[in-house]
Amino acid sequence: MPQVPPQSPGLSGNNILLGDGSVDVSASASGNIYKNVVFARTTARVTVGHTVPNGKEITSVSLNEKSTPYKVRMTNRGQEILVNGQSGSEQRLVVTTE
Repeated sequence: MPQVPPQSPGLSGNNILLGDGSVDVSASASGNIYKNVVFARTTARVTVGHTVPNGKEITSVSLNEKSTPYKVRMTNRGQEILVNGQSGSEQRLVVTTE
């Protein structure tokens, strides 16, 4: 899951190998809003997520502008917010915190 450094406006990567295909990813963080845009070209299962700092309260998670169920995995980098995505179309994740 992407973790945007505090001093960076974002990060991105294209044609990253995943399963039998590839994925393009762009992640950004601004204030309490964390965004991740993924386009996967693979038959592999796609999980979309973003890492937010530990201690932040998650107030909303949306995928493609719709509220979506999510899981939180605690790591030493922070809280990984994970949602089920799909291949073959752009997936836009927005996580809002307090």
